[in-house]
Amino acid sequence: PVAVAAAAAAAAVEVDWQRCVVLALIHDVAETVVGDITPLDGVSPAVKEAREAGAMARIKVMVAPWSAAAGEALLSAWTEYEQGTTPEARLVKDMDKLELMLQAAEYENVKADVRGDAGGGSEGEGGGGSSEGYAQEGGDG
Repeated sequence: PVAVAAAAAAAAVEVDWQRCVVLALIHDVAETVVGDITPLDGVSPAVKEAREAGAMARIKVMVAPWSAAAGEALLSAWTEYEQGTTPEARLVKDMDKLELMLQAAEYENVKADVRGDAGGGSEGEGGGGSSEGYAQEGGDG
């Protein structure tokens, strides 16, 4: 979903939509190895980055027998995304955060439906406010 959203948003801000798709996909590849770590998981940003960097190093090694250049390009794209060094990388990071917020809102709606509480409940009922941790800085999954 992030790759599609980034491609669509890229046209509005005049950045390379194809690069956005590559960055979104390589970000997702790292997450497939280590999992989608959210702020609620209790993992520090440094540990999260180290896990993902290790995953990308393994992927680079796995790709190397077929194409060392491809492995290097994948690692470079992941680094570009993580460091936010280009407008495309920053746009994809923003789309990833937006997707995380939308997921949190959907989870809140599901909880409300399960409780039979269409209004989302109050904080004391586990409703409003519990999704705020998803969207905090550093929570780009």
